[in-house]
Amino acid sequence: VDAIKTYVEQGGRAMFLLDAPLKFGYPTADNAALANLLQSWGVSADKDLVLDLSPVGQLMGLGPEVALISTYDAHQIVDDLKGTTTGFPISRSLNVNDTDKTKVSKLFESSASSLATTDLNSPKINPDDPKNKRGAMTLGAAGSYTTGKEKSEGRFVVIGSSAWPANSFI
Repeated sequence: VDAIKTYVEQGGRAMFLLDAPLKFGYPTADNAALANLLQSWGVSADKDLVLDLSPVGQLMGLGPEVALISTYDAHQIVDDLKGTTTGFPISRSLNVNDTDKTKVSKLFESSASSLATTDLNSPKINPDDPKNKRGAMTLGAAGSYTTGKEKSEGRFVVIGSSAWPANSFI
């Protein structure tokens, strides 16, 4: 994590693919050092699982564990994806904000019919649990780190799903 920090803060580029921290099946271990680094850059990864309750995914043969994205924010990273649908399996939500050294932009978010559960110990999800977070949630963000040197800006992308690159919808 220290090497990644130094690399980006000296003008390097990095992409982070973060899975939901499930505690069953193939559990995902927490990496507090990485979480703290990303938070210092303005991206906080929530300890949740985003579920898309939109019927569109069901029509495509998908379950609620695959968040479908069909609208993208204005950013050159996702400009070519406009008009396409991408799926983000087993995603976690992100919170983004600028810091004194970083500028962070949201790339895309889940549908308004999404929910995020923090009950990560069982594959059984209660969509009516009042602790669930509801509505559109950020699943991807891009940021830049000001190094203080001309034309030497560090850049990073954070996606709340590691299965995204294997996306069969693109």
